[in-house]
Amino acid sequence: MLFIFFVGNFLEIDANAPLAFFIKKNIPDARIKFILFSKDVDELLTMNRNHKSAIDSCGKTYLYCGRKKWSLRLLGKIKFLFFKKKLTLWVVLSKKPTLFYKRTYNKGIMPVLFVLTAIRGGKAYVLHGNKAVDTVRFKASIDKNIKARPPLNILNNIFPQWDSGLILYHDQQSYLVSSYYGESRDCLSKIRIIGVPGLCREWEDFIREQTVIEREKLFRLGEKEMAMVFSIIGSKDYSSNFLKSPLSMERSLTKILRVIGREVPQAKVLFRPHPRALKDHYMINSFIAVPEVDVELTFIHLEILAQLSSRLILLSPSDVMSSVYSGRMLDCSDYSDADREYLQGKSVGDGWGIVWVDPQCDDFEATFSSMMLDDEMFDQAASSELRNDFLRKNRLDRNAAMKLFG
Repeated sequence: MLFIFFVGNFLEIDANAPLAFFIKKNIPDARIKFILFSKDVDELLTMNRNHKSAIDSCGKTYLYCGRKKWSLRLLGKIKFLFFKKKLTLWVVLSKKPTLFYKRTYNKGIMPVLFVLTAIRGGKAYVLHGNKAVDTVRFKASIDKNIKARPPLNILNNIFPQWDSGLILYHDQQSYLVSSYYGESRDCLSKIRIIGVPGLCREWEDFIREQTVIEREKLFRLGEKEMAMVFSIIGSKDYSSNFLKSPLSMERSLTKILRVIGREVPQAKVLFRPHPRALKDHYMINSFIAVPEVDVELTFIHLEILAQLSSRLILLSPSDVMSSVYSGRMLDCSDYSDADREYLQGKSVGDGWGIVWVDPQCDDFEATFSSMMLDDEMFDQAASSELRNDFLRKNRLDRNAAMKLFG
């Protein structure tokens, strides 16, 4: 059985690799292919060894099909033409193929693949590459205008339905769905909620195995007794547009590094850059400003970092808040005045095991130091109430998944 995941950005790899992993582990004859439309995704996959290990365990399955250099535009077009022929043959020669794509199948080669998939008795699903919940991701911007429906091509007069339905991992994404696909999307009438694949036992076992491997790599000889690891999660530079100042993240990161360097100088400090912002100025400036702290860049999977770290530290609101389901998180976002009033002194991820430490408060260093070393705040049941409720209700529905894909 053929399963093809079309990938436009690395976040889709992160969200959908567990589903591919589940399919491979439970359907022995599954042939899984990830089609990468961006060279950036190809390069990031190489750097993110845990993601690559997961995908490689499904077989040698990923293929970059874009152009590497603008100077090779003509060659790139020729190569892409041959690739489309290969892709078409994969579908034609497969019985009941299954396709996953972030959008409906109405542009480029997608209408052809949709029709061929239907002829071969298969399915072409819309699968949005994001696990975050609305109440965290859109908490402060829930009143944004819904995005317009993408234009449809002329073939829609013949085949008005350009997908086999929309697959969601949980039921807390109605705002995301309506803003991305529009209220009138045909696929909305055929939503399938299967639960979060990252909460299936196969993926959880994989994360535990990878955590052991990464722990051994992380601590060199003589560092085995080092207890504390602090992992700082980077954001895109323009995330500051949603904070108090364009310099908010740089100032917060600099303060954080100074406190860690003073209070826990023997700790290991990891910085995981955002996949779309590997060399942003704010982090480079902060590293230069606090040279006494040895910061190690890492691309370890976030779920593994949560297991390895004493704290995950966030510099701005992030999907990480509701898509990583373990660990203790400190939110050091320098929220705008309007958001501070709206949130009433709490993190946008309040209830998900996250505590806000205001980087602008007069006693930030003392407060951050306390939160960095004291687990009491995180041990309070209310601090993780929403996360725990989400985990109880949204484990992968194995029967529903196998009914769709088996």
